[in-house]
Amino acid sequence: MKKDVKHKFDDYTVRLINENDFENYYNNGFLNCSEETDYFTGTTEKYKKEDILNYINKIVDDKTRFDFVILDNDNKIIGEVVLNSIDNGLCNYRIAIFSKDSFSKGIGYNASKFVFDYAFNNTDIERIGLEVYPFNERGINLYKKLGFVFIKEVVDEEAEDLYRVSYYMELCKV
Repeated sequence: MKKDVKHKFDDYTVRLINENDFENYYNNGFLNCSEETDYFTGTTEKYKKEDILNYINKIVDDKTRFDFVILDNDNKIIGEVVLNSIDNGLCNYRIAIFSKDSFSKGIGYNASKFVFDYAFNNTDIERIGLEVYPFNERGINLYKKLGFVFIKEVVDEEAEDLYRVSYYMELCKV
């Protein structure tokens, strides 16, 4: 069982996801997620409710990942910050803000900063990597502000044209 990790900033709370978050997570992150979020994350599938329930039950105690939700003052989940595929000091990072109304307000920056500080100070994570699509300029600017540096271009020959090329970036523990 992972210990309870929670952080408050402005009008938001970042904490580890738990089984009780299922309805809130499904409704806001999948059922009512904005088209812009799907576009920038490359999400093309529509997930069934039972798939998300199984997913949450699987990830809650998975020691190779930390899944944080971002909640507003009404305890509505408005986004997530995830560190997954943790192996030999390296992990993958992803962030999603579920509603366009919450874009460009510093929420992603503050939530990510907390998660990175937690990871670097409380785990054996030393490097955090991510992939971002070149057209996601807001995301790229956020990652640079957080300290990520461009490493290489990644080409997925099987992906649709729009999602064929991504940039791989990394942040290293200082």
